[in-house]
Amino acid sequence: MPRPSKALRAESARLRGLGWSYRRIAAELRLRHRVNARVAYRLAHGWTQEEVAHQWNERWSGAGSVVKTGKAISYWEVWPGRGGREPSARTLARLAELYHCRPGDLLDGMDCGDLETMPGRAPAAETSGRGVSRYRHEAGGAFSDCRDGAAGDGAAGGGAGGGGEVPGARPERRRESFGGCDGPDQDVDWVRAPAVMMVHQSGPEDAGWGSQAA
Repeated sequence: MPRPSKALRAESARLRGLGWSYRRIAAELRLRHRVNARVAYRLAHGWTQEEVAHQWNERWSGAGSVVKTGKAISYWEVWPGRGGREPSARTLARLAELYHCRPGDLLDGMDCGDLETMPGRAPAAETSGRGVSRYRHEAGGAFSDCRDGAAGDGAAGGGAGGGGEVPGARPERRRESFGGCDGPDQDVDWVRAPAVMMVHQSGPEDAGWGSQAA
């Protein structure tokens, strides 16, 4: 059963007292109480529809402005339901100014921003050789998952059989532009994965133990 607006405004006041932003409060009200975005942002401020109309009329009271009432706010909030009226782009922009949000935040529906692709940015190629990890000082010393075997092998001076690697050596610091996950022009360290070394330990016969025993 939907809670009355007075109770939701009281809940909003409690959340504002905890330091929540209007955007966070609106998202919480939408999730928990199934109100639409325009209602949620109004309640996030703790306003009634008449108070929103009053704010509107105070801000836009010039010549040619139409005085708004709580009924007009109600029409916009009910839309696209029966009896509602679709708010224009200008109306959404003005409501967003009152509510301190973006006009698109006042519309319901799926956010398709995650579906956007990055033109010209190909995923990093997987290589069979030893990987080169990127070490970002700005990220607090966290290794990324990006790998660029071709660039790393050429810059480090040889592959696994080149013999130019010294375990424990300091990484070479360079500044380049990348098209991977770190974005362009980031300070990164190239850190080559240590080579696997096989050490053969001589047995008793090789050490001369057998001749001593004899």
